[in-house]
Amino acid sequence: MTILKENQVANPQRTWIDASEKTERLRAAEISLRENPKDPERWMELGLALAKMRLMRESVEAFSRGLILDPFHGLLYRHRGHRHLSCWQYEEAASDFTLASRLIPDNWDVWYHLGLSFYLLRDYVRAEAAYKNCYALSEKDDRRIPISDWYWRTLMRLGKKQEAEDVLSRITPEMDRGKDGLGYHRNLLMYKGLIQPDDLMQCNLEEGSLDKITMAYARANFYYVLGDVKTSDRLLEEVIAEGDSFWWSAFGYLAAKADKAGRGV
Repeated sequence: MTILKENQVANPQRTWIDASEKTERLRAAEISLRENPKDPERWMELGLALAKMRLMRESVEAFSRGLILDPFHGLLYRHRGHRHLSCWQYEEAASDFTLASRLIPDNWDVWYHLGLSFYLLRDYVRAEAAYKNCYALSEKDDRRIPISDWYWRTLMRLGKKQEAEDVLSRITPEMDRGKDGLGYHRNLLMYKGLIQPDDLMQCNLEEGSLDKITMAYARANFYYVLGDVKTSDRLLEEVIAEGDSFWWSAFGYLAAKADKAGRGV
């Protein structure tokens, strides 16, 4: 089993954890694991507890230990793939989510993250296929809203404007966006012309809200779609500057970094 190298970790400053920093969840996971170290479920709980503390490298290690015990555990691949994303290892993430999609093909969340992995790799053809499967598995508004955002972006990157419009046609201001869908919903309303780009982030955002990065990337991407590459490049820099300090694992931040690298700016 390969442990991630220092330069492969999104936040290399966190390479260890002091006992005083351990959360109750992490302590409980460690105690449970000591009682039965051959239970892959307990390794999964340890990995989730570590990820909650933003210790992504250690989290990957825990999920990998669980997979040694049960190499056909779909959720372990799903969770390890997510932490590979957080460590900016998109090929490894895509590999894990691909395996998870074969083991638990009815899990919409797996297809969602598989699509994101391919999007970050700029493989929009395979991203489209993943999002198409994901969309078909999701009927609730609070799921379809974030899916539709990434699906629309992917279709526009492929030049499939009619298919992208079809996705937007199902979006309304009255949809139930759930507790985490504010940013994605506002993004989609912007694409429909119901919110102006300069007004996108004029809403009640809590301090440190992830929605800020979500909407900031959407605005940068939207100007790119409109053909205003100069403005888009400037906004990408703002997204990256905002994310560097804390949101280094946010999907909008990762996408901004991938776009910047792809454009050579």
